[in-house]
Amino acid sequence: MQQNKTVEIHGMSGDCMPLSFMREGSVCRVCAVRGNDDTKHHITSLGFVDGALVEIISKLSGSVIVRIKGTTFGIGSEIARRIYVH
Repeated sequence: MQQNKTVEIHGMSGDCMPLSFMREGSVCRVCAVRGNDDTKHHITSLGFVDGALVEIISKLSGSVIVRIKGTTFGIGSEIARRIYVH
């Protein structure tokens, strides 16, 4: 059984919150990813790495449409809850 753990990408301060909490039009920076090693690898392979800028384009039925490093794509609510931003 794999344990969930917090993986620090950047010093996580009190103002970090899950990406899923951000409003449409917000621009934020990645500060941490939560999950097991497989989850962390998947999320970072999408570009959610230390200090990366993320723009929230829209939120649809729990999914979040984001723009990161010039690419726009959707992520599910489960992934969005594991990405912490400020």
